[in-house]
Amino acid sequence: SIKRSISAGFTQIKGAFMRKAVLIALPFVALGMLFLLKMLFPFVLAHLYSCRFKEVTGYWCPGCGNTRFAIYLLRGNILKAVRCNYGTDVVIITVVLFYIEQLLKSFGINKKLLPRKIAFWVTVLVIVLVYYILSKFYSFSKYP
Repeated sequence: SIKRSISAGFTQIKGAFMRKAVLIALPFVALGMLFLLKMLFPFVLAHLYSCRFKEVTGYWCPGCGNTRFAIYLLRGNILKAVRCNYGTDVVIITVVLFYIEQLLKSFGINKKLLPRKIAFWVTVLVIVLVYYILSKFYSFSKYP
């Protein structure tokens, strides 16, 4: 019985340590991947295809702007990247805030940075969907 409780306690400590280690390492892994992408940037640019949906229909597809967003971001031009696709910004901000919440939680700080009410998330989803629908007929981007 004592051996089981010691083993269970060790497993909890090991799990908590691994959670903290992963959460702390995650930004460094992301930066490493970004650096690798930047190194491969000329190769990636050479193999990008134009949007087939836009070629056929004449309208922007839901992914239009994401490629330009990534290109400008890799070039370090954050302002142009943000202007390419506002929907991507909402996703990135949400992911970063969720990450910070989880990191704080792993250190025993129970701070909520994101709203928990379903009405908020439905509103955000509707706004993003309306943006995507409108952006297919009218480009909000000032940059091609």
